[in-house]
Amino acid sequence: MNTQESLELLKKYLYNFDNQFIIHPYFIKEMAHLIKNDLKGKEALFFKQLATQLKNIISLKRKVNIADSNELLKNTGTDNSGNAWELYSIHFERKNCYNIRFIISFNENSDPLLLTTFNERAGKKRTDYTIPIKNAKERKTELL
Repeated sequence: MNTQESLELLKKYLYNFDNQFIIHPYFIKEMAHLIKNDLKGKEALFFKQLATQLKNIISLKRKVNIADSNELLKNTGTDNSGNAWELYSIHFERKNCYNIRFIISFNENSDPLLLTTFNERAGKKRTDYTIPIKNAKERKTELL
């Protein structure tokens, strides 16, 4: 599957949910980068997981952390109004293939916000969540 086909498939998956997701423009750019680099040749595996996780996000909303090793990120602080950020890490993992994370949140109507995505590294070069969390906070503020 080439990169363009993968991006079209990504759009299809996201928009099959009747625009139930609010997607930051940089999220799509980050996904394009991951598809072109980290997911090359593994797209079919990833998109199968993507379909499941998107359904989880829609059906479970703010309880999405109870499914598939997803988590509510801790110690992310509060926004200017004193509200918790409520950032969730959505896991897409295939041993020895990829370890993709989406950081999402929800607006006041419980619409999911797709904020940022990255490939989490394991071992000595383990990914620090500091920058993705910072990006997610900024993007959530922009979208709201």
